[in-house]
Amino acid sequence: SKAEEKWAEVRKQPGGIESYWAVHTFYPLMPPEEFYDKHPEYYSLINNKRIHEEAQLCLTNPDVLRIVTDRIRKRMRQNPEYLIYDVSQNDWDNPCQCDKCQAIVEREGSQSGVVLWFVNQVAEAVEKEFPDKYIGTLAYKYTRKPCKTIHARKNVVVRLCSIECCFSHDIKSCQRNEAFLADLKGWSAMAPNLYIWDYVVYFQHYL
Repeated sequence: SKAEEKWAEVRKQPGGIESYWAVHTFYPLMPPEEFYDKHPEYYSLINNKRIHEEAQLCLTNPDVLRIVTDRIRKRMRQNPEYLIYDVSQNDWDNPCQCDKCQAIVEREGSQSGVVLWFVNQVAEAVEKEFPDKYIGTLAYKYTRKPCKTIHARKNVVVRLCSIECCFSHDIKSCQRNEAFLADLKGWSAMAPNLYIWDYVVYFQHYL
């Protein structure tokens, strides 16, 4: 059956589970030391200045899309053992404030709008060559709120991060978790492949 075939493929991956290449990959894919001096426009516009220290990428720049797509495709060819290949924000804030990026943000009511808009394009570009692979991204901190209209493609995995949640109580009974539960409901309607980054499990694993 197709389910058995998929599970056989999963077992071949490192650890015998659905294996995920990397996280917070904007700068690993486009290091500022490689690009910033000649192309500051590839990085966040913050207060009318292009910066690269603790910043993100300018996701509406077509060159950024081309470079990230080419490098993800190369990674998929060189390391075919993974199921999911990550295209996600750096582990800090400062998303791009340029007019083009913010137009998508305003239309979608969340910073996740421009990220998912970008990630969907990467996923579409690699789908023909890698029909059984996925592009992953994060709904994390400033991108945790779901979009209004953009749906994740069928070959995109959204990992919703619960870092702000209270883990001392049942998730449904604590007021601190109400916003997260609302986001969970929203993303469940927008992302056919929705994962949860559970920090309790994560930290126990590394302790």
